[in-house]
Amino acid sequence: MSIEDYLKAVIEPIVTSPFTVSRKDDERGTLLDIVASKDDSGRLIGQKGKTAEALRTLARLFGAKDNKRYSLRINPRG
Repeated sequence: MSIEDYLKAVIEPIVTSPFTVSRKDDERGTLLDIVASKDDSGRLIGQKGKTAEALRTLARLFGAKDNKRYSLRINPRG
């Protein structure tokens, strides 16, 4: 399972409209860009950023098993 598929499976129950997960690799690691509606972005960030921090922790743990570094960015659409 790829990190994109993993994040999609985790995010799917949280959001109410379509979203995308894309990746950009560079020498420092991989940036995972999540683009969702404004309302869903708020859900993904969560109160005081707790949901976003949990998603970042899951990405970090996923990368630890493959010795990779993943960063997460949540962008509102429209």
